[in-house]
Amino acid sequence: MQPCPGFPARAQLASHSRRIAHNLLGSRTHHALSAKAIRFHATAAALAQKTPSATPAQTAPPAVAPNKLQHAQALTALHTARELIPRILPPQSPELSFWNGVLRDVSEETSRASLTSQGDNVTVVVYPVDEFAEGEELVTALLQDPFSSEEDNARIVKRWEGRERDTRLDIEYSPPPETPKQPSEGALEETLNPPSHVLRVSSSLLTSSSPSVRLIELRPGHQLFYDYLRLLYTAHIPIVLLNPLTTPLASLAPPATPTTQPTKLPFPLPPHALLLITSPSPASVSTIASTVVPLGIDPARVLLVDPSRALSAFRALRTNSSDALHVQRFADDALGSGLSALRARLHPAPTLTQRASAVVRATTAALHARLRAAEADAHDAAGAVHALRDEAARARTDAQCAAFGTGTGTGPANRVRAALAEADSAVLPALAALPWWRVLWAPDDAGWRVRHATRDARVAHIDAGLLPALAPLPAVQARLVRRALERAEALPPSVRSHVLLNALQQRAGAPGFALRADALLAPVARRLAQLDGGATTGLARAAQDLVLRVAGALGAGVGAGALVLSQGVGEAVGAGLLVGVLGLRWAIGKWDRVRRGWTADWVRVKEAAERDVQAALNEALAKQVLAVPVQAADGIEELVAKRRDEIEQLRQEVDKLEARVNTDSQSPS
Repeated sequence: MQPCPGFPARAQLASHSRRIAHNLLGSRTHHALSAKAIRFHATAAALAQKTPSATPAQTAPPAVAPNKLQHAQALTALHTARELIPRILPPQSPELSFWNGVLRDVSEETSRASLTSQGDNVTVVVYPVDEFAEGEELVTALLQDPFSSEEDNARIVKRWEGRERDTRLDIEYSPPPETPKQPSEGALEETLNPPSHVLRVSSSLLTSSSPSVRLIELRPGHQLFYDYLRLLYTAHIPIVLLNPLTTPLASLAPPATPTTQPTKLPFPLPPHALLLITSPSPASVSTIASTVVPLGIDPARVLLVDPSRALSAFRALRTNSSDALHVQRFADDALGSGLSALRARLHPAPTLTQRASAVVRATTAALHARLRAAEADAHDAAGAVHALRDEAARARTDAQCAAFGTGTGTGPANRVRAALAEADSAVLPALAALPWWRVLWAPDDAGWRVRHATRDARVAHIDAGLLPALAPLPAVQARLVRRALERAEALPPSVRSHVLLNALQQRAGAPGFALRADALLAPVARRLAQLDGGATTGLARAAQDLVLRVAGALGAGVGAGALVLSQGVGEAVGAGLLVGVLGLRWAIGKWDRVRRGWTADWVRVKEAAERDVQAALNEALAKQVLAVPVQAADGIEELVAKRRDEIEQLRQEVDKLEARVNTDSQSPS
């Protein structure tokens, strides 16, 4: 359009205003509202060249026969994701129900579109994180038109009146009164009496694409119900709005694992979502750097907007549309509020294939987070294995050091060896108190005295010295069993095994499993019993034999004297004394050899008793004290290895699905 030479400034202002309205409201809106736009430019048009007539409305493209295979790859990815989620997500969990519902809804809509020439309405869901995010102002700015009637704008502004208890509002297109519309019989009742959460208005935003747009506005809240969260994730264009002064941007980032502190959104944002951040001056910086916080979406889809400034632009234009200052203020505020950038992001809407790919990507992101949580659970279970083994090793070392010492000379001494050495002070004096001449007067007392001495040595020295070192073992066993059961019960659900827990409980409650400290002294008693039945019995028999040998030696001396008596008395006495002394010496030597043999047996019994006590302690540690924690550690370690293999296999399947979706999204449709 060429302006009139006499009025160039006003003509340029009119052209500039039409260009702004075209950029802000879209080409289809500009054509549809061109009649009202003529009234807005009346002043400029009167001084300028005659304004051309409005561009005729674009004719709808002819219906194209649906291609049943055009969404085959998207449907395959959706079905693959639905098969994966029950194998990764906990059964009967809200997370499993949520993602199953999201994938089912998107799959059903995509399947319907494959059978028909048109899909469902384009759904835009707006979720303000809190009441300071200016969600109502944003929706009002999106729906309002500068050239709409006062009644339509008032219905948009007062849309929440009388709906204080509602948490969502579905806004659909309703043609203006001058446009005739003949609803079908099935939709007549719904048209006349729409549901309470449905508002029908006339807005260019709702007719800016084919099929029409349905905008769902959610109430601001700190936590979304899963039903409304599913609406947000299945929308063609999900919009999340927040105020960084009241809600940190990091609160929208997906949690590191599903078990960590929850954020505003429990799951990663779908890649096709728009994140709007209210900012008083968004025109200077339209996007946010990707390094600020990992949001899981393209940084180009994070926009800075000022809804209040956008509403101010519409109010300025409606106040006086013929005034140049108001027009300039409308242009500045409309462009500076970031609303035009947002409208540009709304058109064109993602295709069904693009939305399906975005939903699958969000699902794989959630599955990766769950796999990371499962890996963390396996790591925690492996930590429990290390803790159980460390406790068992420490208990083994403490028990062995308490009984046998460290062997370095700096730690505790060998209490078993010390107790057996102290027994020498009771046994060896009793043996030394049995010379041959005393045995001759009481030969029956020799065996009794030695047995009594060994019994006293066992009670007063061996048992008294070993029991303090072995007495803590039953308490250690009970503590280790309790901790092993607690750790087995506290395992994450993905690693916990009721079979293992039942096996541990059965072993802990088995008869004879509880350790008795005096049972570890049984090897000493057994060795002393062998000494009593062997060397001590031989010593008592040797005492009896000593009497017989001495008597025999004396008799032999008398006999020898009698044989040589014929040669003389002196020779007879000498021969008798010689034979008697030799026999007595032989008898005493036999007794001394028996006593020395018993002493050597006593030393060997002490050494064998020390070895037997050590073997009994090791057996008690392996089969009783440490049995439950070692079995628990082995069982948990096997479960962890099996679980990690499963995690790795599932991760490969998720990566394969993700790669397939990325390849499908890059290939031309």
